[in-house]
Amino acid sequence: MSDAITLVPIGFVDTELLSTLRQALIQTFTVEIHPEQAVPYQAFDRKRGQYGAEKIFEFLFSLPHDTSCKIVGIIEGDLYAPGYHYMFGQADVRRNVAVVSLMRLHPVFDTGKENEKLFFERVLKEVVHELGHLYGCGHCQDASCVMFFSRHIKDTDHKGISFCSYHEQCVSV
Repeated sequence: MSDAITLVPIGFVDTELLSTLRQALIQTFTVEIHPEQAVPYQAFDRKRGQYGAEKIFEFLFSLPHDTSCKIVGIIEGDLYAPGYHYMFGQADVRRNVAVVSLMRLHPVFDTGKENEKLFFERVLKEVVHELGHLYGCGHCQDASCVMFFSRHIKDTDHKGISFCSYHEQCVSV
């Protein structure tokens, strides 16, 4: 890959999670971890109690960066975009930025129980999915492809961490 990936923790994000995520991603991508950034106050919608993805995109794009770099913000807070009650992540291909919310990926959110292995798998799948969008991949009809659209957390749990043969071509340089 010629493009670098920068992971940007927005607010507190566990450093061990970021390190493990980087280790998993460097098998395919060149990855750097940016220093933690304060959560942009303007991104929080008080009525919804969630963070607007568009405001997060603006914030990430405003950070000093190489324009060929793909930036993925990671936030603990709940995320939304117009037309969606919530989202696990979203990408802005035009600005080469994406954001992944950890909130609903925590197994305690849907099962009431902690499960670190499942949590990490969910985070990795969502980060790779959003990176796929930044590399030009659309959603996939194959439910095992990482580019399959997750309407519910069970969709994320079911899909794989890998690109299908068709979408693998999107991320190949």
